[in-house]
Amino acid sequence: MQRSSRHLFPCIGNTERVLAVQSLRWGYELQGTTLVIEAFTVPGFHRGHLDRPGVLRLELIVSSPLTEGEWLGDCATLSSEQGTLNIAAVGRGLVLSADGISLQRILVTHPCPGAATARITQDGLLQLWWAEEYEHLHLVTKCPEGLWEECEGTWMWGVPEGSSRFAVTLGTQRDGGISYPSAMELLQMNLHPVFGRSRNWTERSSKLSWNGRDFSVLDNLWTEHRLALYEPSWKIPNCWEGVGRGYGSLYYGHWDMTQNILDRVWNELEFCQGEIENLSGLFVQKEGRFNCGVRFEDPRRPVTTVPPPLEPRAVLEVYFRDGNLDRLRRCFGMFESDFAWFRKERRHLGSGLYWWVHMFETGYDNIGRAGTTVTGNTDFREYGAVDLSSQLALYAENLSRIARILGDEEKALRYEAARSVIVKAIQENLWDSQKKFFGDLHVPSNCLETTYAVSGFWPLAAGAATESQAANLVKHLTDPELFWTPFPVSTVAVKEAGFDLDCWRGPVWVSQNLWLVLGLRRYGYLQEAAQLVIKTLEGMQKVWDRDRKIYEFYHPQEFFPDKLTRKGKDYGPVVYYTGHNPLHAIVFHGLWGIEPCVGGFVWRPPQALFSLSGSVRFHWGDELMELASDGKGTVTCNGTDLIAGQRLIAAPR
Repeated sequence: MQRSSRHLFPCIGNTERVLAVQSLRWGYELQGTTLVIEAFTVPGFHRGHLDRPGVLRLELIVSSPLTEGEWLGDCATLSSEQGTLNIAAVGRGLVLSADGISLQRILVTHPCPGAATARITQDGLLQLWWAEEYEHLHLVTKCPEGLWEECEGTWMWGVPEGSSRFAVTLGTQRDGGISYPSAMELLQMNLHPVFGRSRNWTERSSKLSWNGRDFSVLDNLWTEHRLALYEPSWKIPNCWEGVGRGYGSLYYGHWDMTQNILDRVWNELEFCQGEIENLSGLFVQKEGRFNCGVRFEDPRRPVTTVPPPLEPRAVLEVYFRDGNLDRLRRCFGMFESDFAWFRKERRHLGSGLYWWVHMFETGYDNIGRAGTTVTGNTDFREYGAVDLSSQLALYAENLSRIARILGDEEKALRYEAARSVIVKAIQENLWDSQKKFFGDLHVPSNCLETTYAVSGFWPLAAGAATESQAANLVKHLTDPELFWTPFPVSTVAVKEAGFDLDCWRGPVWVSQNLWLVLGLRRYGYLQEAAQLVIKTLEGMQKVWDRDRKIYEFYHPQEFFPDKLTRKGKDYGPVVYYTGHNPLHAIVFHGLWGIEPCVGGFVWRPPQALFSLSGSVRFHWGDELMELASDGKGTVTCNGTDLIAGQRLIAAPR
């Protein structure tokens, strides 16, 4: 077979084009109507690796000759006179999607030992997999009306003449089960515009540059947001974003959803409006609270733990852009019920502080404080937790803001009073006067246990620290021996005995930098917030330049994830992860100083911005806003000079 410029792996020849997806690598070659794809798994620290590499070979015969197309990240697009054929990495597997091309035959070969198994599901999917101990290789396709059969270790089937759409998904997953979108779901997603990266999509992405350098990681995060998009499913009424295509499991998480909205609202208001409506799908009417998320392997069994109560911030930012009072009012009803549930189920009546039962309830799965284990399952019910208590103070504050917008002054005052009680409890009971940091109160013994962990900064975001306490927090934050690592912010201080390169016990989670940026700006530390943004952006760009990947979490000292682990396992962070990387929000808030308000935004720039020469753009509803700094003290918005403290008004969309 004559080779194309896109070569296969060493088993066939050249390695000029090799793509890595977690532990899966793939390449292709083509001649005329025949396309050969080879994919193999390699040992590594990522989840889903096979100890013994195995090559899977797909031979596809299509109805018209294919020609070379283009590569976009991990996606390849081939074309013919009839249409296009797209190949892409999704999760730990590959996806093939065709539009206008008829598939005549697929041959699948894999040397994996053990019996092959096949079945046709009720929704018309053909599933094949080869079992090797606890590792499974799956092939899923829309079941054709024609024949499929086993022939000398090769599975072969045809697609009816004239079929114009098909999808094939293959990948690895521990312990069985299909851990990525099924072929049926992929067809519903209409992947072709995603692969084609349509013009209106790229035109709405944010472009950031300064001092002659382009920060392409921001644009590529925009791409990842789009590749993690799914059609309505189960009780989720609108299009929704998963946690990222590298996660390996089709998961819709409340914690991640909130941060995705805060990140995408700068350019995709319509999508975020739908995501706000999706909150109803996670709300449990009977108990009056939210579920943490849904794993779509079995949506009838959602993740029933409660999520960090941060969604009002996202709802308010969407409201500031479109002025939709009806949606705000509907959300307010759910939020009131959810807040009441926390007060009833998670409040220490004596201290006014809050405790949690499951690690998902504040988002810090296995953070090393108060005896939390590596797996993160420690019950925290005897503690007044600084993170959840602060989050409830922020919850009450946002409920008061919403009530006032809706014209209900009585409720606004009621939630302000509730917030005051929590803030007083935090300041008086959780402040360690020796360490000058916030800790957690062991209520039965009235003993304060303080760990230098990122959870102790939550009073900044909630406005629950005194000015003196905030000053000490900022001093610790910017200390290189504690949190101000080469790539900040270390989730546990590097000099803490419990510091580790495992998940939340030291590695950097960029989402926490967003809440820190918001907290720093709240207390007037605009310059420190800008410095944090710059270091975060440069750290992510450095990793992107080498790996072309956006990770779930990062190495705080060496940037790259090679030495990181995940809750004691032998693999590290998930790739192509969007749920904890709200980089747009970090940049626009912390570096460019944009603070949304009703109908527009207030400009409160850090001094660092004026020394940078560069530009950025975003969308306020349908209106394109272009900010530019000349590096000499002047910043403009759409060509008009900005003045610090200026309130820019945009019509609701």
